[in-house]
Amino acid sequence: MSRKEDFINDKRRISYLGATYSRIYRGQSVLIEGDYGVGKSRFLKLLRPKKLHAVRVESLFNIHETLAAILKELNYDTKATYRRTPEYLRMVCSLSSCFIVIDEANDIDPRVWPYMKRIIDAGVSVVFAGLPKVRTYLTSEHPDILSRLKTLVLYPIVVEDFGVCAYLSLNIRISIRKPLNKYIW
Repeated sequence: MSRKEDFINDKRRISYLGATYSRIYRGQSVLIEGDYGVGKSRFLKLLRPKKLHAVRVESLFNIHETLAAILKELNYDTKATYRRTPEYLRMVCSLSSCFIVIDEANDIDPRVWPYMKRIIDAGVSVVFAGLPKVRTYLTSEHPDILSRLKTLVLYPIVVEDFGVCAYLSLNIRISIRKPLNKYIW
């Protein structure tokens, strides 16, 4: 990423980035929550701590594929099989120089959450990002997991310039050549 892409000019997101780094370095986990288009995926791309390796995992995998993908990202020779799941879980729980990133956490198979709890309890940081329904689901089905997560809610960025107010997400660039009368207050 270029320096321009790394730039965040939003105090809340800067604060959230600091809070997320703090939790990651302490072996704790985070849930980044927000509606469609607020910049959750963009926010996750900004997570690049100097001392830890980010392991990005697809949320659509079942638990066998998830554990194997985490280890494969760290150059382990693994195959996603049911028989190896306990062994892979022990290996993932013993990791110390990385953290796990799961975008679109709302797509996680419900059977994966208990394994995520074991990983979180082992002190491996997991950063989830998803829609508000993730927190709703965890509140009703896995309150023990939710209690282990710091929830950070991303809101759209509000930009006010020349009387024009527009809601933007971090990954949208807008250039207005002429102010539109219907947006002027």
